[in-house]
Amino acid sequence: MFRDQLLKTFVTCYDPVNFKQLGEDFREFKTFNFEEVGINLKNFIVEGHFDCEKFWIFLYSSTETYQFKLLARFFINLLTIPHANMFVERMFNQVNLIKTKTKSLLEVSSVSAILQIKSYFPNDEELFEPEEIHYSLYEQFVKNIKYN
Repeated sequence: MFRDQLLKTFVTCYDPVNFKQLGEDFREFKTFNFEEVGINLKNFIVEGHFDCEKFWIFLYSSTETYQFKLLARFFINLLTIPHANMFVERMFNQVNLIKTKTKSLLEVSSVSAILQIKSYFPNDEELFEPEEIHYSLYEQFVKNIKYN
């Protein structure tokens, strides 16, 4: 059931023939004996963990397992999907902190500039001591804040 949902998620990447072939390849893959074709799965263990990316790239480029080329491409694509969206959530939180009800008329360019400044300077006040250039940049920034 999960496999079917996963395949349907990527249906836009594959035509119906390939979609059916993926299901067949997956069933064959589960019982495939890699040792018979001279592939030692222990070669894909890195620092005590199985390296999925290395494994699927090998299968995609291997001539011994050519029948799994489509399945390997599918899993390589799957591995490119970010498994978390923390970065995006943090950005939305930063925007919400910047663009409050009282500052709701700030233009996108101003919000973007503030985000860039926040990402450039450290949060720990002990690590950052402003210099004269910082004050002049701040003054220029304040003069150029644009409201809708």
